[in-house]
Amino acid sequence: MIKIAQEQPSAGIYSGERTIDGLVVMYKGAPLTKLLALDETSNDDFEWGYEGDSPARLAHALLLHRTGDPAVADAFSIRLMVQFVAKLDNEWEVREGQLDRLIEEIQQSTPALSCVRGSENMLSPNAVGSTCHRTCLARAPKFGLRVQVHH
Repeated sequence: MIKIAQEQPSAGIYSGERTIDGLVVMYKGAPLTKLLALDETSNDDFEWGYEGDSPARLAHALLLHRTGDPAVADAFSIRLMVQFVAKLDNEWEVREGQLDRLIEEIQQSTPALSCVRGSENMLSPNAVGSTCHRTCLARAPKFGLRVQVHH
């Protein structure tokens, strides 16, 4: 079981375990599926301990619950799955503070998007609003990239 360094007692804890009735993922004692208004059978879609679709769904759910931002969950779920969810044991728990630090680390280590057409940087202030500029911004989260615009 992965145990996390002691934090404030009021901090929320995410936990998962394999039971005779299936997999259970909780936050502060409540099923994560209920907190995210997911179908109860969604717990069956969560997995951990390896890389794959079901562990990626768990990573997505953790990100969505922690950040409240679907774009962040979409952009970083694969990285969270690889760096964290795939390494979890059968029973696990993680404090929200540790998950926050991991999310921040993943976001900071994500390469910035470079969008250039010819010699024109499409993320420059002069390109704002152009079709290519909007395309670059729209594609960035899909590929887990963060956009850095220098003014």
